[in-house]
Amino acid sequence: MHMHAGMVRQLMNFYLNETNHYYFFTTHSNHLLDMADESDQVIIQKFVKQPKSENPKEFEFKIYRCDRDRDLLASLGVKPSSVYLANCTIWVEGITDRLYITKYMEKYLSELENSDLEQYKKYRRFMPNYHYTFVEYAGSNLTHWSFSDDYADHLEDKGLSAKAVASEMLLIADGDIQGKADRVRILKSELNKENYYILECKETENTLPKSSIVRVAKVRFPRMKPETKKSYDISLIDSITDENYFDHANYGIGKLIDSKIKKPSSTTKKLHLQMVMVWGL
Repeated sequence: MHMHAGMVRQLMNFYLNETNHYYFFTTHSNHLLDMADESDQVIIQKFVKQPKSENPKEFEFKIYRCDRDRDLLASLGVKPSSVYLANCTIWVEGITDRLYITKYMEKYLSELENSDLEQYKKYRRFMPNYHYTFVEYAGSNLTHWSFSDDYADHLEDKGLSAKAVASEMLLIADGDIQGKADRVRILKSELNKENYYILECKETENTLPKSSIVRVAKVRFPRMKPETKKSYDISLIDSITDENYFDHANYGIGKLIDSKIKKPSSTTKKLHLQMVMVWGL
């Protein structure tokens, strides 16, 4: 089709939304291939010429479905460096942040499906590792990255360019970064306001629902060593009635749990660090 890419997409959307027919296209157009990721009504198949098993001198065509097949890209001569870069990167401190935020996104979609079907249809097509992907910058390692467009100016003191990974990004930082004024100042100078978000609470874990934290604490506490938990009473955790108790700007949930379940007679001062590691939260 000798049409502008935008017109090709409009034509395909017309076929998909306004007609009830089946259409077959032979194409190398990446704009049509992209539509397999955006609509479950689009199927991509490849035809491969192969020797017949019973007579290698004769050939036949095999048909394979390959909506998201890497071999299809290789067949088209596409190099990994050309495509294996998501449209947007979401920068988080570590793996737990990525898991929590992914679950929040799933929950948000679930809520949208029941409250705003149009928005749900719009957002559900976004695929991880295609439309967006996560980058784990591991806390203090953030200082190794430059988010400036003028990367050459920071070559000696940073060494890594975030803009070389993806031009569109969202950086999510724990609230405790506010105590590192220089780091915050640099981020604000190198990123636009819509490209970073600093949590109001200390860590991503502080955003978890109270009920989930309490439930996990009750499950994990009995597994701790007797010597470790002797100064604590897990039943005291039920005294937490404030739903926002863990939404704290200065303390992580380990310390907040610790302060609630510590027995009044206990004089231990070392258990908090152990509990944080045991909770794994």
